[in-house]
Amino acid sequence: MAKLSNDRYEYIKRKATQTLTECNINSIPINPYQICNERKYKLIKYSSKYSGDELKFIIECFPYGFSYIYNNEKIIEYNDSIEHERIRTTLFHEIGHLELRHTCECTLSETEAEWFGAYIIAPPPLVNIFKPDDYIELSKIFDTSKECGFNAMNRYLKWKSITVFQKDYENTMIKQFRFKRQYEDIEVIYEL
Repeated sequence: MAKLSNDRYEYIKRKATQTLTECNINSIPINPYQICNERKYKLIKYSSKYSGDELKFIIECFPYGFSYIYNNEKIIEYNDSIEHERIRTTLFHEIGHLELRHTCECTLSETEAEWFGAYIIAPPPLVNIFKPDDYIELSKIFDTSKECGFNAMNRYLKWKSITVFQKDYENTMIKQFRFKRQYEDIEVIYEL
């Protein structure tokens, strides 16, 4: 993975927050399908487009998914045979490519999309509202895999240790999400 500058990290976090704001996302877990719908990104499941050897080839080349622009239409194709949490992670990653306007596949664009996806799936300012005891609780709240929850918890703890005053975009995000702290009352509002 490429190393990003602090300015680039800040840009990506601002862009993720802008995406949430412009798509009127205000509930947890954050819904990648709602973002795609609001942005008019076309979603294509592998199983609806490929079969047999062609499907095997696509999965070999792109195990989780990929995005592209064709005739001015932004498209995300994804492997719908993988676990639900991995699909969510993949969609956020591919949304990152489109939101950041990547035009090529390279180490830098992959690093940026990874960071965008990791930030938007469980933003530290929102994690801070729930104050989960551990990564398993965070995974339940934000509907992530345990691995993603573990990484998100580490990002949150690092953010918490260095954050004295929240940044303007973090405050914007928090204001947009008005909900109770008890995540048991929050329903998953989308289905695969």
